[in-house]
Amino acid sequence: MMNGANLQPRDIITLEAEIEEGREVKLRPALVISKNLLHQNSNGFLFLPITTNPIPSPFMMPMNESCVEAGTRLHKINESKIIIDKIIHAKHTEIRNKIGRVTPEFYRSITNKLKSDILEI
Repeated sequence: MMNGANLQPRDIITLEAEIEEGREVKLRPALVISKNLLHQNSNGFLFLPITTNPIPSPFMMPMNESCVEAGTRLHKINESKIIIDKIIHAKHTEIRNKIGRVTPEFYRSITNKLKSDILEI
């Protein structure tokens, strides 16, 4: 189990989570989007789920090898997508491990899409 205070935005982690209500709790990949200030001062963090669901959506950002830094251990990376319209809060105790990081450029494209399509900031 990983210490939540060590999380950084851009980290790809695995966690035990129920992404959709009524779906089973299982080990799932996720992208951390919250800052250290939240991690250090609360019992949780914010993340975006990563899926291999083939159903197209304007709120999914496709991934490939160029989106992640070397050493990232995300299975099926070329089939993976980040779901940007599903910001989820989880507890530090649900984190299992860190499996990589997205590149700063890819992270910036995610946050830009969040700002333009989801959030009014």
